[in-house]
Amino acid sequence: MKKKIKIILKQNIRRIGNAGESINVAKGFYVNYLQKRNLAIRYTEDAFNNFQKTNIVDEKLVEEAKKIASKVENLYIYFARSNIIKANSKDGILYGSITTKDIENEINKLTELNISKDNIDLSEKIKMTGVYKASLVLYNGVSAKFNISVASTIEEAKVLVAEYIKAQEGEKNVG
Repeated sequence: MKKKIKIILKQNIRRIGNAGESINVAKGFYVNYLQKRNLAIRYTEDAFNNFQKTNIVDEKLVEEAKKIASKVENLYIYFARSNIIKANSKDGILYGSITTKDIENEINKLTELNISKDNIDLSEKIKMTGVYKASLVLYNGVSAKFNISVASTIEEAKVLVAEYIKAQEGEKNVG
């Protein structure tokens, strides 16, 4: 049985919690991951109260996160056989899938940033050709939404994006 300990998160961590929250995690996860990366501290009443009072939000990190978010916001990333897809069926089903690591590599190439796949949040798994929404979740709630287009060729991916944008504009005009 895994031993759980109570901790206080120093930063927002996707799928774990937000900065300032006290949560229970496995001791090994805390020691081997959170503590080593300075993402959390052990819970005590004094530590929790002190954290709440000081509300440790590094303004430099927030500004840096906003700069990164502005570069990624509304970005379209294209995946095709020429850059990542090995093959797909006539029905548009991929042999394999597009992973957060693939997306990380493409964003870093396009924007010359150094983001981590851990910051990428996909709304759904990418296993077919089409246009997908995703977001980049950064420090202290700063995020950016972007789109991913997957097709057999880059040209087809761009056509899918054009159709997607046209459909989005049609929805805005109706609503």
